[in-house]
Amino acid sequence: IYVSSKFDALPHTTKLWLMAMRVALQKQYEIAPSLDSSAAFRAAGSDRSKLAWCMAKAKNTGFQTTLSCTSAQQTLAAAVWVGKVPGLTTVKHIVARYTQDGSPLYKPSAATSSEWMRQVRAYVDAAGGAGLPIRSATTSDCNGSKGCMRVIDGVSTIFIRGDIWKTMSHRAKVWLTMHEVAHHYQSKVVTQLNRSAAYASLFPKDMTLSLAAGHDGSNVNFPLEHLANCMTMAKGVVESAPMCTPAQISFAAGIWKGAVAR
Repeated sequence: IYVSSKFDALPHTTKLWLMAMRVALQKQYEIAPSLDSSAAFRAAGSDRSKLAWCMAKAKNTGFQTTLSCTSAQQTLAAAVWVGKVPGLTTVKHIVARYTQDGSPLYKPSAATSSEWMRQVRAYVDAAGGAGLPIRSATTSDCNGSKGCMRVIDGVSTIFIRGDIWKTMSHRAKVWLTMHEVAHHYQSKVVTQLNRSAAYASLFPKDMTLSLAAGHDGSNVNFPLEHLANCMTMAKGVVESAPMCTPAQISFAAGIWKGAVAR
């Protein structure tokens, strides 16, 4: 969780509210596959921001707000705090199976060299990529990157380098898999993106503007790379760079739902 220098000046109840909101988004991410398939979540509008507000309100932080939550939304919010979704008998997610730094429970060995791939599977599924093929990548598959998403015979396929994966922290694994799954969701709306004035404005192809926006310019498709990072941030997963403006995050959030602002 990142905060600005203005955080210290905020009232205590406002601080509690903001922190409750941020942690609520992380709690949602931890059970994302179950949440996304939940009839209760769909009935509530599949609105993660509204659910986070209701979750924060359930914590009774003392922050005064005119936001109202229905009884069904309150029930859902309370359940998500404890890692459950109404209507599902069992919820298993990555934090339950792997410690926060990615250490055992996951125990690779010579006899089970594919174990790291099973861990990748769990992370990709949790990121919203259930059913997407995953492959072990060589250094050439992803141009030297830790991972990538490539469309093979019309199917989005996630490539991850095992030698790097085994040294990564839990946080880095979450970021990487969420970023690559984001590319899959981009591929569904590529025509709309190419026609979107909002996309062209928020994620410029001009290298100077892109660098100013925080991207390192290392990939010829840097607007899509920057968008994938902002899509990851829209899910409540934050990395140090590149940062995204609120407008970019708002635009990126729509891509997860197949919506492209014009």
